[in-house]
Amino acid sequence: MKTLTLKLLIFTSLLFGSNDYYFYNPHINNGSENFFHPINTALNGSFDILRNGSLKSNNLMDIPYGSSADNIWWNITHPVENVKKFGVDEFVELEIFNLSFDPSKGHFLPNIANHVLGNGMLYVKMEEWYDHHNFHHPRLMSLGTTTFYQVMNEVVEHPSGRLYVNVDSISDLLIFNPLGILLFSFKDVKYFFSKTVPMQDWSLQPMVNLQAQTLENTGQNYIIHFPFLGGDKLQPFVYWGIHGMAGLTYKMKSEKYISVGLGRVVNRIRSEIRETDFLENTIFFTPDMDGSLSLFYSKENSLLMSAMVTGPRYYNIQINVFPNVIKLGKFSPGFYFAFGESEGLVLGLSVKNIPFGFGKEY
Repeated sequence: MKTLTLKLLIFTSLLFGSNDYYFYNPHINNGSENFFHPINTALNGSFDILRNGSLKSNNLMDIPYGSSADNIWWNITHPVENVKKFGVDEFVELEIFNLSFDPSKGHFLPNIANHVLGNGMLYVKMEEWYDHHNFHHPRLMSLGTTTFYQVMNEVVEHPSGRLYVNVDSISDLLIFNPLGILLFSFKDVKYFFSKTVPMQDWSLQPMVNLQAQTLENTGQNYIIHFPFLGGDKLQPFVYWGIHGMAGLTYKMKSEKYISVGLGRVVNRIRSEIRETDFLENTIFFTPDMDGSLSLFYSKENSLLMSAMVTGPRYYNIQINVFPNVIKLGKFSPGFYFAFGESEGLVLGLSVKNIPFGFGKEY
């Protein structure tokens, strides 16, 4: 199954090539579009889990990369065996689709939203970035980049010193990621998600904390607007990553927009390796949900500033200002500010043309 999936990805990337740019906007010189780069995309994708405090330690040196990679490899090279151990019906209900409103059974939602839609769109956008910067074989470069950070995401998300059944990695790496790449290889799909219901990558500015050996402010976020449901001035949107929010976007002058959203956020993911009469060494995940309120300021679909407040379970505020938005003389840096029960106090600084910033916790 793993070999078949890999061959399908390579065949698809070569067969459905295009020189049209659907998601990458090289003419935009500020905000999230200007900050977009394979390095910060890989950092955001690989270390997304660090932002919600789910790991025992956010120190990059504490993550057991080797043993975690061994466990991921064992799962994706024995998918049928491990799904049978977990239970085929349970696997389908938890990872593929169900009609339950129980948050513990909602694993399939991020599978579709993040791994099919999000990863599929980023695969195309990354290809366009490589093409614009004159890299050879941009589709294969994009395939390599997106595959790398998706595998790293599983490695970081599931740290362990032993082997255990992990159907989450099986569904992500062997089903939903390839499905997203296949889906976004069709021009009609790319057109639909770039024009009809425009989708943007509004991911964060990764901040390297050298003193604590951590990464702050990492994470992939996406937003979709629905122009046909509103007018020229007001449009509904859906925003997601670890959040799930809906709201309205108001158009101001000069193609600038203010968006306000309300919804839920996964502030923690509790993992537990259980041993039962029918399952041995199997990991289960339970999300801790909280409320979330957001304010976005954007121009030409490029995020310039964002402010998010979560609570009441864990009160936090996070503010991101991208480079080339606030002018300080000839200097126009980006900023990150976070304060609350999860973050403590964190400050960060980023600059244009460097695909990450530097932060410090106080």
